[in-house]
Amino acid sequence: MPDRDAAEVVRRVEALVAGARVLEAANVAAEARMHARAAELFEQACEFAQASDQASLAGDSRRALVLAALSGDEQRVRRDIDAIVAEPNRARAAAEELRARGHGGVSARVLDAVGDKEEAARAYAEAGLAVASADAYEVIGQPREAARVLETAHRADPQDHPVALRLALLLAAHRRFDAATRLLQGIPETSPLRPQVLPLLVSCYEALGFEEPAAQARQQAAALGVTQGAEEASRVSGDAVERVVYGRYEIVRSVASTPSAQVFEAIDRVSGQRVAVKQLRSQSLQGAGRDAFERLTREARALAMLNHTNVVPLVELVDRAGAVITPWMAGGSLADLMSRERVTPSRAVEIACSVLGALAEAHRLGILHRDVKPSNILFDESGVARLADFGAAHVSDASHTATAGVIGTLAYMSPEQRLGMSATPASDVFGVGATLLEMLTG
Repeated sequence: MPDRDAAEVVRRVEALVAGARVLEAANVAAEARMHARAAELFEQACEFAQASDQASLAGDSRRALVLAALSGDEQRVRRDIDAIVAEPNRARAAAEELRARGHGGVSARVLDAVGDKEEAARAYAEAGLAVASADAYEVIGQPREAARVLETAHRADPQDHPVALRLALLLAAHRRFDAATRLLQGIPETSPLRPQVLPLLVSCYEALGFEEPAAQARQQAAALGVTQGAEEASRVSGDAVERVVYGRYEIVRSVASTPSAQVFEAIDRVSGQRVAVKQLRSQSLQGAGRDAFERLTREARALAMLNHTNVVPLVELVDRAGAVITPWMAGGSLADLMSRERVTPSRAVEIACSVLGALAEAHRLGILHRDVKPSNILFDESGVARLADFGAAHVSDASHTATAGVIGTLAYMSPEQRLGMSATPASDVFGVGATLLEMLTG
């Protein structure tokens, strides 16, 4: 826009503001791509969703997130959390502001996303989100704190059945089957949680030697269409009731947790090698949770096709139970590395070239990753970079093109993906470029 025209727009905007026509001024500013000013004016007009969009376009991820929370729009909140995690200090400042403004739940999610698990656990608890707090405490190896939060919440409201179920999972994981059974029995048969309750109840009855109640619970589960795989998953969720799963993998510890899945470090008793077990929670094997199951099988399908030095390979897919087993990556992730130290330019180029090599092979086979980012680049014990998490991947075939829609992480997403257009190989390359830029500039 020429300077004269820009000045005229500014005069028009300020005249509208002076005349108390703030919303109209905000729209004019937005049309003129004066995004920062438009965000201010939409906020003044209490149009927080539009204010968030304009702040995002202005590159102010902190303001965008706070405004998204004020708008109550969950889709925008998710978008802006994804965007701000690439700037941990700004994310933490946003979390503090959100907490001060009464949005403790969103504040906790931000802290969780940047890896401040203990702070996130406390923030979730303060916000009354006991289950999320317990999940965060378990990830950092504090099951006692997880139990304390859940028990406090259960005493405050015995009818909070999700809390009762999560506490039962934790108790069963530590072999307190009697207490877990009492909690599960207190969840009504009419509860929508019943498909998740029954598999765990079967496991607890069996552990206590109650064969007849176990058989009855199994029949009820079958009547609801709950699969044997969901039952097996319930034995792994919550840091593993059974220490050896799927006949060969001895669980060492829980290393990560999301609402739909957990990741465990384990030892393969057949080969003696360390492995990672990505296990869907039991609720993700039926009903609305099937999206997570589809992502898992999509990842396994992609890994089964790929054989490349810089791709984390597939060891086994336990599809009946929603579990993928891959080799353990002892070097952690690129995101972990960048949080600890500056990556030298030569090392950054080496990592980027490794990922590009993996993508070249994937693209040759018709596989688009669609979520290239530092947390999906892992290192083995020798420091070799390997591309992981093909859960968002698209595997092409003769009748499909790459699915349109917003899939991926906003901070590393190509322009066409942000617009909801179909991803292409160039979209993956853009993700590598964004990651390389972050490695070089911090």
